[in-house]
Amino acid sequence: MSGVSEVVSRILAWLSGPGLYALLVIAGAFVTERLARIAIRRISRRFASPGETEGEREKRTRALASVLSGTVSVAVYVIALVSILDRFGLRTGSLLASLGVLGLAVGFGAQTLIRDLIAGFFMLAEGQLAIGDTVRLHTASGQVKGTVERQGLRTTVVRGAEGEAQIIPNGEIRFVSNYSKEWSKAVVDIVTDPLSAPAVGSIMDSVARGLAQEPEWSASFLETPEYLGVEEIEKDSVTLRLVARVIPSSRAAITREIRRRILEEMASRGLSASTTASE
Repeated sequence: MSGVSEVVSRILAWLSGPGLYALLVIAGAFVTERLARIAIRRISRRFASPGETEGEREKRTRALASVLSGTVSVAVYVIALVSILDRFGLRTGSLLASLGVLGLAVGFGAQTLIRDLIAGFFMLAEGQLAIGDTVRLHTASGQVKGTVERQGLRTTVVRGAEGEAQIIPNGEIRFVSNYSKEWSKAVVDIVTDPLSAPAVGSIMDSVARGLAQEPEWSASFLETPEYLGVEEIEKDSVTLRLVARVIPSSRAAITREIRRRILEEMASRGLSASTTASE
């Protein structure tokens, strides 16, 4: 029994000394990390852009809170670990000094990385992009178009039309064309001969207005479609344009449906034309 008593007394002595300290630090780090996550999420919701919808605000909040919470969690637990090691008699001062020198050396060679992180933070904070948005990113080497699949501090992943995952460093993005921000425009161009232009224009206007009044489609229209008239004049043809202000998620479907109905109506009247979709 003396052996058991000695083990128990050693455990109690350890718990009353550095062991208790370690447990309290771990518990404190856990509570701090949880409170920080709650605070970050609430603060993230305050970065609201003018005209931002509730859905857009929620997507941006989730993305920003996820990135910041991960960073804070790493910082909290690293500090807790260093504090515990120091309590157990390990010299962490020289280790931290060495890490500081190493970090400084890496910093000089990681300017691109730092640029990417800073750009990514402001993109998240300002809500320029959100997961699920249809975007065109203009970079130094060209343009990237697709749907935002993942967004982090360093990179943004855009899924292209052919299913390819395009990974772009945030620091390379010069400016963003976002087709899912607040509202979008369905634009339909019809190319026809000059003599048929009045009849084709009437068809375009009536087809679009009729679609906007149908129960299945009416909720997707934010305004009554507008026939703008002649957009371009060529030697043997004219381009007629129709626009409709719609919710972003329905733009492609509405554009296709308007084109289809216009072509069907023109075919029934013996009129020929070609169409293009402007973005």
